[in-house]
Amino acid sequence: MPALPDLLQPGLTLVMLGFNPGLMSWQQGHYYVNPRNYFYPLMHKYGITPRLFAPHEDVQLPSVSIGMVDVLKEPSARSSDIPSKVFVAGKEVLIAKLEKAEPKIVCSNGAVIYSIVFGRTCQYGLQEERIGGAPLYVVPSTSPANNGKWQERESCFAELGEMVKREVLKRYSKR
Repeated sequence: MPALPDLLQPGLTLVMLGFNPGLMSWQQGHYYVNPRNYFYPLMHKYGITPRLFAPHEDVQLPSVSIGMVDVLKEPSARSSDIPSKVFVAGKEVLIAKLEKAEPKIVCSNGAVIYSIVFGRTCQYGLQEERIGGAPLYVVPSTSPANNGKWQERESCFAELGEMVKREVLKRYSKR
């Protein structure tokens, strides 16, 4: 069993799609544990999570309708340490997991993930493709290695936060 399990269940509002676990995340068994990673602060800042979660609390994210899954469950210091053909080989399994979970929104944490899964480059933001009926959104990676994208990252997380809030409102208005 991998040291970093998928955090998926049916009907989540948002599933965050990662590339593969970093070494620190793999060793500690939690997503985005690097203290310089912007994932949890951005999720909270833009209202995607109701409070600032710590990495060791990632298992609680499904309770606020957020899931996590990686394209590949093989740890590395950098995703570029793994040949892209290995990621491509995992595409169908990933898509099957997402289709089974039926989230309302799927968000790729990085454009490289999108390019691997769909075989082409993209602009950040909402994409034309859907996975299992869910819209696919791409944000610049929250990795500290991607610091040149700060303004785009903020803008994308703000828009993603609005999408998540609309989905939550739709869900509650149907009750």
